[in-house]
Amino acid sequence: MAEGNRQFEVSAVSVSKTFALTDGGQLAVLADLTFSVAGGEIVCLLGTSGCGKTTFLNILASLDADFSGSVTTRPPGERYTTGYMLQNDGLLPWRTVLANVRLGLEFKGLARRAAQEQALETLRAVEMVEFRGAYPAQLSGGMRQRVALARTLAVRPRLLLLDEPLAHLDFVSRRRLAELIRDYVSAAGAAAVVVTHSIEESVLIANRILVLSGRPARLNASFQLAGRSAGLDGDARYGTDGELYQKIIQAYEHPKAERP
Repeated sequence: MAEGNRQFEVSAVSVSKTFALTDGGQLAVLADLTFSVAGGEIVCLLGTSGCGKTTFLNILASLDADFSGSVTTRPPGERYTTGYMLQNDGLLPWRTVLANVRLGLEFKGLARRAAQEQALETLRAVEMVEFRGAYPAQLSGGMRQRVALARTLAVRPRLLLLDEPLAHLDFVSRRRLAELIRDYVSAAGAAAVVVTHSIEESVLIANRILVLSGRPARLNASFQLAGRSAGLDGDARYGTDGELYQKIIQAYEHPKAERP
């Protein structure tokens, strides 16, 4: 269970980010991003490679404080756990699969037996428990990614940040893990932000898709997936995958087109 019993929400308001270059110039990466993610909702930020998606996740994770605008959570002041799955799995090579998944629980101060049980439970969920004694070097890329997801979910985060979580998985595994993520977010009341450049991945996992422009990333279009409204007002116009794909492609190719 995630911490707290009240509705959780994270909001970004007018978030902009500029990097200083060594030649004295500046590189604008994010421009005036504003949106909220409610507990039980998965919002996917869909954009081209290098448009600033990961930079935005770092801001949400409080790893980058050098930006303009604001990021707030509701209820204000409530303590919460953030789970952040990076593009690079970041598994520690000297720790077994089980020890890697247990790592965040150890940082939280959970007793060893409780941490062990919670880690094993999460490994079962991602179908990796039989490899609990293996080391990262003995795993394929897709297996490592499942372990990284297990480590992220094991801490029972209230804010879940996923950077291309399904990128290295086969078709069947992608569908199973997308369902696992959706089930976790719904049951825990977590707010989830997923970034990807894959339309297929965004449709597979999200309640709402936000299409970003090229750098600097701006919000170009928003699509609510029918049947996955997470208690919010849905929009049935995007109920068929074919229609949704075409509208997303249009948002990519025509940034100034009329938004839904």
